[in-house]
Amino acid sequence: MADFVIISASGFAFGQLEAPLYGYIVLFLSTKVIDMILEGWSYSKMVIITSSRTQEIADFILQGLDRRRHGPALRSLYLNREGEIILTVIHRKQLSALRNFIKKTDPEAFVVINDTYDVLGKGFKSHLIT
Repeated sequence: MADFVIISASGFAFGQLEAPLYGYIVLFLSTKVIDMILEGWSYSKMVIITSSRTQEIADFILQGLDRRRHGPALRSLYLNREGEIILTVIHRKQLSALRNFIKKTDPEAFVVINDTYDVLGKGFKSHLIT
């Protein structure tokens, strides 16, 4: 935030629009590079899915994406019903295929997608690098 204020103030002080725009671009790129260095180059996506068609989605994850999934029970407070939640971790390249399948299979599905790092297990890292 401080960098943003300083870059904006320099634009007002010098009466130019071009210099602050370059500053914003450099600020954005440097932030992304620092994040990649600190968090790692390869990150995965943790996907939590609530759907009325969990079995079809689970089959796609297992066979179509060759990933594992977990299906703990849940109690939907909003819908006031019990069901199953799918929790899986996939490579970020597989995310669009999963999104498209869920959208086609159950447009009413509730999906939460998070970035996740240091995933251990089959298809991911075999150990943590410290």
